[in-house]
Amino acid sequence: MRVAAVVILPVAALAAVSSAMSAATARPTVREMKVETRAAVQASRATVVAMRVVGPNVRYAVRISVSDPAAYLKYRFHRVVAVVVRLTNRLWLFRSRTVAVVDASGRVTLSVTAVRRGNTVGTRYYVRPDLEDCARNIGGFDMEIDPDNVAPPCPA
Repeated sequence: MRVAAVVILPVAALAAVSSAMSAATARPTVREMKVETRAAVQASRATVVAMRVVGPNVRYAVRISVSDPAAYLKYRFHRVVAVVVRLTNRLWLFRSRTVAVVDASGRVTLSVTAVRRGNTVGTRYYVRPDLEDCARNIGGFDMEIDPDNVAPPCPA
């Protein structure tokens, strides 16, 4: 299993962004978060296998199943990430955020977890090595996949 480096950021940087966002919008309810996440996943032609939202701002986790992980990561996953980041960054206080993509057999192809402890946020992620090029441009979680561009080309 290949795990990428952990990125640690001060919470103050995230707090500035979230306070600006919170002034414009209220924190979504757990139900709203689940409905919007399911809609985003369905629109991306994937299936929610499991979802857990513990509020307020404790834990958010979603596991998504796809038939073609390469094409999904390269062309459609960014839409789901945008919704997840928008929902979980309002009044950013989630202690844990996890998004995982699994293939048809249930094997993890990508997993991202951001954990807040005190004044720091750590992000750890895993991308199946043959799909690193497919996931290179996924933003929203402060991760840098294959920064040296040595991964094999995306099969999608």
